[in-house]
Amino acid sequence: HSWQEKVGTRMLMLRESEWINIFEMAGLNEVQSWRSGKDKDWAGTLVITGKK
Repeated sequence: HSWQEKVGTRMLMLRESEWINIFEMAGLNEVQSWRSGKDKDWAGTLVITGKK
């Protein structure tokens, strides 16, 4: 991604599996992930939810 350069902000880019692990390590349950806005040319925005 080139977001850091485009918006001038440092960003931490992690894999989906890494984000899920972080949610689970934080004690969240029922962790789910999906891609919003996905189409043939774009993987979409990663959305992850969990319950405390």
